[in-house]
Amino acid sequence: MLSPSIILYLVARILNPGREFKSSVEDYYFKNARLIWILVAIAIFIGKTFHTITQDAKLFIVDNLSAVPLLLISIILIISSNRKLHMIMIIITIIMIFLDVLLINFLISN
Repeated sequence: MLSPSIILYLVARILNPGREFKSSVEDYYFKNARLIWILVAIAIFIGKTFHTITQDAKLFIVDNLSAVPLLLISIILIISSNRKLHMIMIIITIIMIFLDVLLINFLISN
């Protein structure tokens, strides 16, 4: 149950270059982008499937289906090395996460 949180902690650690990296943050991101998005895709997959299995819940519900576009974006960003595509998809991902938290979770709770 904690594995998605642990994986996202690893992603946060990878995203923080610290003082040892002398180049730009953008160069650092693209150097590690494939690893970052592989870990994000694994966290999404584990978070949605194992939660469903352990809670004996349905897999195809609104809460779980909201992760499908995020998983697809992660896979696209794993494959692509286009910088503009990454910038656009990261913004879309952030918007989708906010909408998921604000709208879908609100709809589920009502």
